[in-house]
Amino acid sequence: RLVDGYPLDANGKVDRAALAAESPAPTAAADGLTGATPGERLVLTAVRDLLGRPATTLGDNFTDVGGTSVVAARLLAAVERETGVRPRAHELLRSTDLRAFAARIDTLLDQRRTPRPAGA
Repeated sequence: RLVDGYPLDANGKVDRAALAAESPAPTAAADGLTGATPGERLVLTAVRDLLGRPATTLGDNFTDVGGTSVVAARLLAAVERETGVRPRAHELLRSTDLRAFAARIDTLLDQRRTPRPAGA
């Protein structure tokens, strides 16, 4: 966000409290999660936290935004911890973007919720 100037305190230094007060609170639309599926919400939130990149979107590729093998392992562990489903590393790394990986998570969640017919 661009600003015309910074609020200053009595000493002429940037008034960080006033600066924070001027920042609009993030909204669901601003964070890219409006209408998101459970998998999309989990994946995007976890990737943003793990990479420290709040501007990451579902359309981003995991490795293009800085994802490494270590971050991938942490993401997969977070998904399993939060959902009980265990995606594989290749499912993340071969996904074209985070939305595709999230769709895989949603599929795994749906499969877990759907009871199997007797004899299957």
